[in-house]
Amino acid sequence: MEAVFAKYENQINVFSEFLEDLPDTEEPVWVLGKSYNVKTERAELLSDIQSRLWFSYRKKFCPIGGTGPSSDAGWGCMLRCGQMILAQALLCSHLGRAWRWRGERGQPEDYTRILHCFLDKKDCCYSIHQMAQMGVGEGKSVGEWYGPNTVAQVLKKLVLFDDWNSLAVYVSMDNTVVIEDIKKQCLQPGSGSRLRPSCGWGEVFPPADSPSNAPDHICFYTAGKQGSVCPHSHTHHQTHAHTRSQPRTHSQHKTHTHRHSQPPTHTHHQPHTHTHHEPHTHKPSQPHTQPHSQPHTPHWKPLLLVIPLRMGINNINPVYIQALKECFKMPQSCGVLGGKPNLAYYFIGSLGEELLYLDPHTTQTTVEVEPGVAMDDHSYHWTRTPRHMKITSLDPSVSLGFFCQSEEDFDSWCYLVQQEILKKTSQRMFELVENHPPHWPPFVPPTKPEVHTTGAEFIESPDQLLESEEEFEILNV
Repeated sequence: MEAVFAKYENQINVFSEFLEDLPDTEEPVWVLGKSYNVKTERAELLSDIQSRLWFSYRKKFCPIGGTGPSSDAGWGCMLRCGQMILAQALLCSHLGRAWRWRGERGQPEDYTRILHCFLDKKDCCYSIHQMAQMGVGEGKSVGEWYGPNTVAQVLKKLVLFDDWNSLAVYVSMDNTVVIEDIKKQCLQPGSGSRLRPSCGWGEVFPPADSPSNAPDHICFYTAGKQGSVCPHSHTHHQTHAHTRSQPRTHSQHKTHTHRHSQPPTHTHHQPHTHTHHEPHTHKPSQPHTQPHSQPHTPHWKPLLLVIPLRMGINNINPVYIQALKECFKMPQSCGVLGGKPNLAYYFIGSLGEELLYLDPHTTQTTVEVEPGVAMDDHSYHWTRTPRHMKITSLDPSVSLGFFCQSEEDFDSWCYLVQQEILKKTSQRMFELVENHPPHWPPFVPPTKPEVHTTGAEFIESPDQLLESEEEFEILNV
């Protein structure tokens, strides 16, 4: 009983310290797409933050590569942040955004399996060992500091060996997100799916009959353009026209929705089918009711979208600040990799002109897992006052992260980007284009090498991975 009381008292102290430490503002706190009132929802806010998997420096693990370092203290902070953004995507994929860590109350099996992927062992698919070894292929020696773009490239390659999670990682190039390439990478071959046809980057309409603050998809149909094809009238997949009474999709399943003004109402021109180009009436399809344990349709690989950016020269350009804050409000938000020179942080939210982050710069002893013994996972959860810093102190080199559980989730993200970032800022953080730029090398979706692996074996050499023609550094970090 005393132990329970002490833990409760510690939580009260954390609440008080958190309130005193934050700026005095009536603005809500945004954490990975969820909004909280810091005065009335502080317990929920801290529970959310503590439920994120926190990876910090570790010591006394098996030497990397057999003869390398046995601690990543001083050099592995960006790798740890990369682990955190990937872990957040996996938690959302398997458990849903609403899942909360409950300490000693026991955890779902999928949670335990996700955590084991990141243990400091050479045979864990996202361990510090695997990430450091894969970084050699990106020109980084073991023990060298990484930038946010490089760690994203490492994650992109490592997920190819992970059959259980079946996650697609798309890393944008040249500040440009290409919708066509993402759909090519995420739509499963041989499943009956096919890419939605290109119909021009015209006016973007909100989905019909869906809540304006949580759209199910976007329509790139160009108003009044003869012969244009609505990408949601493809033959393998009926248009989703959910009503408010129907069950919510994963992207809508939130306590606090993305609070944006009502999008303008447009009169939809009737789109055309692929074969006859005749008007037809959209019919609502069955809503997605899959539980979080079976999170995605057979046609779409869950997507971790990473956008490396340079938002200034030596300091962040103030014109990007509002757009950066908008990213944390999106339901698909998976955090931001960044920090200060040679100090990497995993940013998870914003409050006014402050950014909230998890700090990997704590050195802990590696966790040894004994067969048949439940692992103590407390060292993987941030149980102290959340850290925060001024947005203006942020190094301009960052990587934005977004998780899209389904194709509708991705289309919803595109709509929010178009409405809340691209249309409202004079200088854009990044571009969102429909088609692959013709002057770029052909897009080749990354594929798993012909190596028999379950994703847990030690990758002895980066040469085991196939190099895609489009993998080259555009951004200096």
